[in-house]
Amino acid sequence: MAPVLGLAWAAPLRAADIVWTNTAGGNWGVAANWQPNAIPGPSDSVWITNNGTYTNTLNVTSTVATLTLGGASGVQILHLQGPNKLTLTGAGLGKTTNGIFRLAGRLDLPGSLVLNGPLVWREGGGIFGSGSVRLNGVSSIEALSNIRLSGCTLVNAGVLNWSGGFLNTTNGTVISNAPAAVIDIRGDVDTKADQGDYPGLFLNAGLLRKSVGTAPESTRIRETFHNSGVVELLAGQLFLDAGSSSSGSNWVGAGATLGFMGGTNRLGASSAVAGPGNVQFESGYTDIGGRYAVTGTNTVGWYGSNVFRRPGLTLNALKVAGVNAMADFLTGENVSLQRLELANGMVGGTDDLTITTNALLWNGGGFQGSGRVSCHAGIVMNGISGMDLLGRTVVNHGLFAWNDGMLTTGLGSVLSNAPGGTVLIADAVGGTLAGPAPRGTIVNAGWMQKIGTNTHLTYFSDNFLNQGTLEVEGGWFRCWQTFTNAAGLTRLFAGSIFELRAGGLVAGGVLEGDGLVVGAVTNSAVVSPGRPLGRLTIDGNYIQTAAGTLAIDLGGVATNLYDRLQITNTSRSATLAGTVRATLVDDFMPVSNDVFTVLTVAPGTRSGTFSSLAHRSFLAMTAEYTATNASLRVTNVAPAPMLRAPAMAWGGATTDIGGNTIWRLYPKLTWPAMAGTQYRLLHTTNVASTNWSVWPADSGPPLHLPEYITATGSVMTVEGPAIGLRIRPPLSLEFTTTIEPAHFYRLEFGP
Repeated sequence: MAPVLGLAWAAPLRAADIVWTNTAGGNWGVAANWQPNAIPGPSDSVWITNNGTYTNTLNVTSTVATLTLGGASGVQILHLQGPNKLTLTGAGLGKTTNGIFRLAGRLDLPGSLVLNGPLVWREGGGIFGSGSVRLNGVSSIEALSNIRLSGCTLVNAGVLNWSGGFLNTTNGTVISNAPAAVIDIRGDVDTKADQGDYPGLFLNAGLLRKSVGTAPESTRIRETFHNSGVVELLAGQLFLDAGSSSSGSNWVGAGATLGFMGGTNRLGASSAVAGPGNVQFESGYTDIGGRYAVTGTNTVGWYGSNVFRRPGLTLNALKVAGVNAMADFLTGENVSLQRLELANGMVGGTDDLTITTNALLWNGGGFQGSGRVSCHAGIVMNGISGMDLLGRTVVNHGLFAWNDGMLTTGLGSVLSNAPGGTVLIADAVGGTLAGPAPRGTIVNAGWMQKIGTNTHLTYFSDNFLNQGTLEVEGGWFRCWQTFTNAAGLTRLFAGSIFELRAGGLVAGGVLEGDGLVVGAVTNSAVVSPGRPLGRLTIDGNYIQTAAGTLAIDLGGVATNLYDRLQITNTSRSATLAGTVRATLVDDFMPVSNDVFTVLTVAPGTRSGTFSSLAHRSFLAMTAEYTATNASLRVTNVAPAPMLRAPAMAWGGATTDIGGNTIWRLYPKLTWPAMAGTQYRLLHTTNVASTNWSVWPADSGPPLHLPEYITATGSVMTVEGPAIGLRIRPPLSLEFTTTIEPAHFYRLEFGP
């Protein structure tokens, strides 16, 4: 029979057309509600198309061939009530937007269902089978409990608002959001594959939006996710758990988190991830070949791995905080970060990284690959777990607070403290361990300080190069490989231990202090015991080359008032060459026959001698040697520099073009001296002034007197340039003008 009033078209008759006639509403399982008066059967075509507002409650299990829903006016609701089941073996059509399919039971689809009106999914139930459901209207999932998709394809071509329920998916389910369609997630809801089942597919070619959500709850998509449209995450958390691919865009709003949480995720060259929110990488691999401009926090967590490939990367904050976590940078550019935190895992790749605003927080994990990591705001190392530096160069430009932890280094890595940088090593810090060959290098070009007691050991398994200032203020500082002081200063405080297992080379700069060096030292620059006065002890062989200098400060004749270098322990030796330089401090003035034992080898032996002895010119000194020591003896001291009253003489009369005779006043200065001593004359025109200048200044020919004057005998006389004028006009017997300013003189020893 033909459909009754409200049917806009006639479908081809199958076994029977069964038309709903009860516009007041009622149950599917009542024959009187249908025309003809029969409950629809497996071969029937069902029509719920009469106008009016009513609900057809499917209160029985039923199988039909086709289904048409929706009239020209009113609201026609088909309510599939749980736990009942409707099996649709052919095609279903929600013909108009007035037809509402309310799902609470089970819908089996060997065939297909197209809904132009809403699907309202509230009370549970599910959709099963190999068929498909297409939603062209404004639909909603508001389930209060778990709901299920099994084996079928759900296509949203309209608007789907999802605000409640966990959507369990099995048997290769496909969820598809068509171009221009919208799925709006308005709560913390999930898709959830049954345990042991293979994930299905979630295809987004339209707009997938999460507009409502609160952390720590989240929405998890456990199907493999393919995005060719737009993902817009405005609130809460959206996690992709089964891998993904993307040629579309992803927007992460402020406070929201997008997570690539499992499987393999490939963001193609045309993809984009941007926004002020956060991104998390965990339990999977993510290859980012598209534009990436996330200004929130990017976290690589437990077994997460990601690689950034595209230039123009904007990544303000990165946290690598998971076991076996990895973040690789392969953009071919210098990548700038405001903040980087390492708790576990590694940062790798070949790009140079610059950390600009916050200190690198290094609590575990580390760096590998190649390239440079420049830490402009410093480093804080707390060493909660193992730390690694393999291959890369890490440069500190700020304050590096090494509070705890061991750093494993290798593959030619470099840990560098730049000029202007500061490294503070706490008392119990371990230092570095040897990793894969070749060994790493520690470079200090700034200021590095180790504190603690001698039971607090810091040791480095790398070659150590000092070009700045290294201070061992306390504790035990051990270098397993060669230590080289190439420039700058290595300073040892009393009570500190500086252990050089492979020896130390003072190739430039200065090694100074009054601590203990354990190990051999080769001096080709300057070794200066004391700070400034004291004893430097070396438990190892000491070799001073022809380029080396032993710098000794003399402040008195008592052993605690001058510097000493002591070589100690059995079978140690000192081999001498180069220069010993004596400097007077604290206004000390030695006298003849004062002796200073500046080097002691006990119980070892000394060989060689200093080839030169440098000291102030007013001293005469000699070096003396025994089998176990070297001493300096004062053989003569120049008398204290004392000027006699200047002798003044007028002379050098000349006549100017006006016929005036000009006489000049020349001073002559005399003082007792010691041959070979250097002196310097100073003068001022105001005895109360502190501004004394060298005198006589070079006034040109014929004087050309040097700043330092070397005495050639026991009395020195110097005639300086004119200091006054007398002018006598022509035919006059009197001087009409006399210019004779006051001059004061001072004499001091030269270098």
